[in-house]
Amino acid sequence: MIQLPTELLDTFGKILYAVAKSDGIVQDEELAVIRKVIDDHTWAQELELSFVVEREMDTDADEVFEEAMEVFDRYDVREHYEQFLDLLDEVAEAHGGIVNEEKTFIDRFRKRLLN
Repeated sequence: MIQLPTELLDTFGKILYAVAKSDGIVQDEELAVIRKVIDDHTWAQELELSFVVEREMDTDADEVFEEAMEVFDRYDVREHYEQFLDLLDEVAEAHGGIVNEEKTFIDRFRKRLLN
């Protein structure tokens, strides 16, 4: 189970949105992965609202990603690094595999967390 501040989980919801939106549209298959994670893990319910809000507002993926990473930069999430990356990969792979735009966001996330 992931034990993190609500702000960080909320922010991760925004990063998930950015990856899902990076190819232009949030696909039904990507939503299904997120819903499954939320249904399977109580901690994930915290990220649902931020994902839904960004989707409703149709926020630009680059904009929301950069804002979210500013929050992530304030926390030490090394303990949960692999879980976060696995979930990003799972969402990106949900609709026909990982496309270049999604890979770019995941690589940016990985690089920021490692620095």
